[in-house]
Amino acid sequence: MTNILGGFLGRRQLLLLLVLSMAGICLAQNVGIGRSNPLEKLHVAGWIRSDSLAGPDSALVIANPLGTLRRFPFSGDPATVLLGNGNWGPPPGGGGSGGAGDLYHPDGYTNMVPLTLNGATDFPYTVPAGKNFVVTNVHNNVGNTTASLFINGVTMMIGYTNRGDQDAMGAFLRPLHAGAGQIISGKTTTTVNGYLIDAIVTPVSVDLTAGIYTVPSGRVLVITNYCSSGWFGNFLRVNGVNLFEAYSLFRGEAARNSHLEQAILVGPGQVVSANHVAPNVATINGYLR
Repeated sequence: MTNILGGFLGRRQLLLLLVLSMAGICLAQNVGIGRSNPLEKLHVAGWIRSDSLAGPDSALVIANPLGTLRRFPFSGDPATVLLGNGNWGPPPGGGGSGGAGDLYHPDGYTNMVPLTLNGATDFPYTVPAGKNFVVTNVHNNVGNTTASLFINGVTMMIGYTNRGDQDAMGAFLRPLHAGAGQIISGKTTTTVNGYLIDAIVTPVSVDLTAGIYTVPSGRVLVITNYCSSGWFGNFLRVNGVNLFEAYSLFRGEAARNSHLEQAILVGPGQVVSANHVAPNVATINGYLR
């Protein structure tokens, strides 16, 4: 009888100790896993794994309005950023890296790497992954009416440039833009200077002699350069409206070049075209943002 009573009392004491321990945890309100002195509601000494957050690749983890954690996959587009509304999209205002960008240098200047290419030894040159190449100067001192510079096979410049002769092309006014994987090529007498930068915008080079170009939904096309080898009737158009007529980035035997003094901005769904007379060239360069 004594043994039975003693065992009963022992179990009651154990139960009492368990209840007091649980009460202590509730009073402390901090729970530790691998920690004897948890400093937060839940303090874990090590990594936390959740099958609900598992996926094919890395992702952000965000909380919904109820406080539930969930996966937030990356967009896969290196030209997008996480916006304040919780969505991926183009950088607001196009400030570029460090907020230093503008219409002609939209990726900013952070981590820029100056680059000079010698056509005789460096062409063809492929822009590295994750980078944009901003061409700020081109020099070619061999004057004729054949192309001196290409981006991905699209003619960007014809004849002289950066040569101060009276009837040769003068200063190169606006930068050209080439994106990751795109190829810079041209005459062996052509040299190129500019810089590599972490890509934010998407460079575009289009041969309008092959057809029209429609700006993708949600994007704005900024045209920084137009190359045309024709004069009268060689129009650059947006939605059928004439915006430029003349030689541009071209030095023929009887005419000097002209430039786009300011960028031309084209909205989503709008159409860029050129009213050219074959075999004249009509191409544009710029970027999508």
